Amino acid sequence: MTIPEYDERQRGIIDALARVGLEAGTDDLKWLRDAATNLNGLPASAFDGLKLLPSSPETLIHLLLSAHDAGERSVIWALQNELPFLWLALPLRAWWSALDRQCTALTSALEAALGKEKAMSEAVAWLRGVCDDLAALEPALKAIFTMAGLFAI
Repeated sequence: MTIPEYDERQRGIIDALARVGLEAGTDDLKWLRDAATNLNGLPASAFDGLKLLPSSPETLIHLLLSAHDAGERSVIWALQNELPFLWLALPLRAWWSALDRQCTALTSALEAALGKEKAMSEAVAWLRGVCDDLAALEPALKAIFTMAGLFAI
């Protein structure tokens, strides 16, 4: 995004970040993931797109869930050490919405090959695995995942 006027650029980035949180598998999400996981010593706040991420909790969670592996997930998790947000302080509604979107997107992608029921089962199993990885980083997340219906109480 090349908008020379600072305030206008910030508003444009915030709008774009909100859209990324609503769409699964976008190029913008891939760019955010690459930027967040390849900072090479730069602070996350050096990039407007990362610096403004806390304005869009769903996008933050979507970014965390989209990590390719535990290493990327750990790097994305550590963004809370550089940016003004805490994962546990993000709204429950944002967690539920992001988890639901991920599960729905994966189910849709698998449905043609596996059928609806098997696709949903596989998507939920994948999401539970990701949630287990995240709970290893922060055990208190289990409460959020339980409220979202991913774990039994």
